[in-house]
Amino acid sequence: MLEWKVLGKETLPVAIQDNWEERLRALSARKKDKERFLTMLDSADISYFFDTIHEIHTFFIKLLFETTDEDLAFFEDFIRKIRRSAKEPMVSLEGEEQDSVIIITADRERDDYQARQATRGERAEAREASMKEMEAKSRSKMGMP
Repeated sequence: MLEWKVLGKETLPVAIQDNWEERLRALSARKKDKERFLTMLDSADISYFFDTIHEIHTFFIKLLFETTDEDLAFFEDFIRKIRRSAKEPMVSLEGEEQDSVIIITADRERDDYQARQATRGERAEAREASMKEMEAKSRSKMGMP
């Protein structure tokens, strides 16, 4: 069986996300401000996927929408410190480092359909008014009442 590792810990491909989170917690144990980091990590929605087209291991961290820019910068810096202290690749296969990326966001997803539906009535009224105005102009040019 192939030897996969995440931040130096042996793992199976299906357990990469869980082991990555576990290693983040373990490696943060001796760091200053670990409580702040762990609180943010606990409230985050974390997912992992492997981009088979580009062959990149992607860790996606979605923090709470209320997260400030300062907190976001802190979280990013803390993860950088953890990665440096691990002295191991984020993901490796048979000892060879794999391409990987961490995406951190606090943006709220927007439902475009719902946003369009909310303004549907206003847009319909504006279209109707525009059509009536164009019709009135056209009639006046032609000398019709």
